[in-house]
Amino acid sequence: MRFVKGGSVLGNRFGEFRELAIFSWEYPVSGFYWENNLNPLKSLEYGTEREIHENEYVPKPLLIENPEVMTMNRYLPLDEESALFLKFSDIDISEEGILKFANKYGRLWANHGYLIDIEQVEFIPKIEVKSKEEQYKLWFPEVEERGNSFIIGEPFIYWKTEIISMRNAVRLWKWIENEDIGKLSFVVNWDRDGGGFDCALGEINDIKLFRKLPREEQRIMGFEYNIQYRFFNENVSKEVLDLTKKGDIILPAKILLNDIINTKLKNHPLHLRLLLDENNYPKQFVVPESLLGAMWYQFFQSITGEKKYKKCAVCGTWENVNEKREDWLYHDSCGSTFRSRKKRGLMSIIAGKKPVEEVAENCGVSVSVVKQWIENKK
Repeated sequence: MRFVKGGSVLGNRFGEFRELAIFSWEYPVSGFYWENNLNPLKSLEYGTEREIHENEYVPKPLLIENPEVMTMNRYLPLDEESALFLKFSDIDISEEGILKFANKYGRLWANHGYLIDIEQVEFIPKIEVKSKEEQYKLWFPEVEERGNSFIIGEPFIYWKTEIISMRNAVRLWKWIENEDIGKLSFVVNWDRDGGGFDCALGEINDIKLFRKLPREEQRIMGFEYNIQYRFFNENVSKEVLDLTKKGDIILPAKILLNDIINTKLKNHPLHLRLLLDENNYPKQFVVPESLLGAMWYQFFQSITGEKKYKKCAVCGTWENVNEKREDWLYHDSCGSTFRSRKKRGLMSIIAGKKPVEEVAENCGVSVSVVKQWIENKK
């Protein structure tokens, strides 16, 4: 269980040196649950506590740790979880979908959300106790020394917003890598005089609807259309415009992606540590402040080519392919399933029963790959 007091996170169960050396995160053995009824006493905004006003709106439900068991599991997200940022972007945006991810990987922040007094939380003890005070001592042995203690609740809307931000950025990245001018032409929209351009991010169908609005309305209607809107002109981004020219689509899209990543890394900072590795040689360690920061750092590594990820065409699991063949498509354990799908797919194309696009989707590969299969069969 993670507590907060005076704006700092308490309850660290890891050795101080290892905590400095390697970024670790934790999740409760009992999991999380969604809470709709508790009324937080304070807001926690990246470590700063603020009293909640009498009529202030608090977004619910709140994701909080199940207090049944206080045991936490620790893991190393950057070392043990390949492409966690891609798994995050794929989350089903529902209470069930978010809960499934949180129960496996933990909360997004260590110091952001709402503070709930532990006395409000229902405890479900595993052993018989005589009083509520004894109950607290079982689950929170240091409560008396800490004074008033709180647990953190993260609102559903916070999770939803961050998932959409990551999903939009990943989608943009894939469109850029594939040089998908068709889709990117809806993302990037130049002024008629070439004095600037704006960008719209979201589901492609939402972007198309959004682009039908008058230009002046687009700047204020993004939220209504589930669109992330950003504009670049001489007043705010002259150095950006100096790099581009009217009608260019790919470079403005890349600039937009850079801007998104840099903003996220600024909001969720990383810390550098110089320590000794297992052979006692100096080595640089990167330590994010939160799980969300770690995932944006993974994304950063992917864009710069430091890490490369592909999704297995059969099981859909993301895999770090830095040390795999360039044409890697699936895990060894998924090989027989993939070959069977490929064989049936080619037979269907030859028989005229299925189009190339459908077979490509069923096999989890691009249309160009399927066309190459057909060519090889001739």
